[in-house]
Amino acid sequence: MLKKNINIREIAKLAGVSATAVSYALKGDPLSKLSQEKRRHILEVCAEHHYHPNENTRRMFSRKANTAAIFFPPGIGNAGMSYVDQNFSCCLIGAQSELAARGMDLLLIETNADFIREKRYLRLIRGGLLDGILLWGTLAEDTYLDDVLKEKLPLVMLQADLGKTPTVTSDDYGGAGKLAEEALRLGHRKIAVVPAVLTSLFGQRFLAGVCDALKAAGITPFLTSVSGFDDRIAQSAVSEILERAPETTCIMTASDVAAWGCIRELSRRGRKVPDTMSVTGAGGFYLGSLLQVDSFRIPSYRIGREGSRLLCELIEEKGTPESILLPADRVPGDTLRKPAESWQYKS
Repeated sequence: MLKKNINIREIAKLAGVSATAVSYALKGDPLSKLSQEKRRHILEVCAEHHYHPNENTRRMFSRKANTAAIFFPPGIGNAGMSYVDQNFSCCLIGAQSELAARGMDLLLIETNADFIREKRYLRLIRGGLLDGILLWGTLAEDTYLDDVLKEKLPLVMLQADLGKTPTVTSDDYGGAGKLAEEALRLGHRKIAVVPAVLTSLFGQRFLAGVCDALKAAGITPFLTSVSGFDDRIAQSAVSEILERAPETTCIMTASDVAAWGCIRELSRRGRKVPDTMSVTGAGGFYLGSLLQVDSFRIPSYRIGREGSRLLCELIEEKGTPESILLPADRVPGDTLRKPAESWQYKS
């Protein structure tokens, strides 16, 4: 029968080595002088006796949790939503991949109302459970960030920039601008825009990119009063456009999911895309349809990896990492086409 709570000294005795050698073997320390054969022998003894160092003890002596958290806003793909945020999912995979390669774990934290009200973030930080935090999609109204900043824990913002930490973002301004320029090149002059949440960095960059490109061509778009990323806004957005801007030939939305919502709603009203109306999105994901939405790609996986790399540099105190802006390339699709003759307007 295996002895419970076997300690490192007993493992060292069974393996015929020192406790320090066991520690080196478990950490895979490249600076240790253990041979591969000796390390393999030690690990076999550990496995045979189900030994793993106590994490609480390890953290106490190393003063490191070997854990980072990613804070994300509520409402990303929960049971009440009609979709899962694929950009966040890809970012998450990228972040985890980079951290795992560095021997760190990733903790998911939804910044819901209870979490903020009870200030659980302070318990995580002051309890030594985190070495650093990645913040996805932080908004200007997220006042809890002021408390977090006072704790002096390494922070990196992803797809957000409040001017307080290093950031990794995509060039959503450039991506949206290129998409608007393509619509102009095809002959669209009556363009409606369904914006994103304007307190988000993405929302601001997306709208500015579209409007600046159209302004350079002497065109002012129709902006819907409804905004967001979800396809549930489509019915209200399409209704508003057809009632208040019926000459519209192209609808530009702030997400591929919202774009597909508009395509379905237009179809329900007898307006086929792209024959009688063009629609564009943002994100660059293929959503399993026969059509690919014309869009621009947010490099979410790279955002996660680069953000984790910057965070680790801050944790290791390797200088002051600079913010990174990644390109957002246009994704050609099947939903943006030259307007039909009866719908062409000259500026």
